[in-house]
Amino acid sequence: MIKFVLMIILLYSVNVNAEIVDSRYCGEPKRTVSGKIKRDSKIIREFKKLYPIPSELSHIEWEIDHIIPLDRGGCHNVMNLQYLPKEIKSSTNPLAKDRWERKLYPKNY
Repeated sequence: MIKFVLMIILLYSVNVNAEIVDSRYCGEPKRTVSGKIKRDSKIIREFKKLYPIPSELSHIEWEIDHIIPLDRGGCHNVMNLQYLPKEIKSSTNPLAKDRWERKLYPKNY
């Protein structure tokens, strides 16, 4: 009986963790006729409203970034957005996030 209860607890915890990890994945992104990934400006405004940049950090140039890239199945929603300094987001620096993130996140759809 104890083994059965432990197995149920283990299975439940695996499912809960999987939902948390997968909550930022949406699958194949919607695209425009020209093939560009569609984005909704309301999502960006909502993110900025919920997470304003503190005034003491306003001297840094920030860009909004999708944690899980849209072309890898990431959702275009507030939970999948973050602020990154511009030099980390998309600079010519070999360690810039845009250079390595598609290697990290396989296509999830």
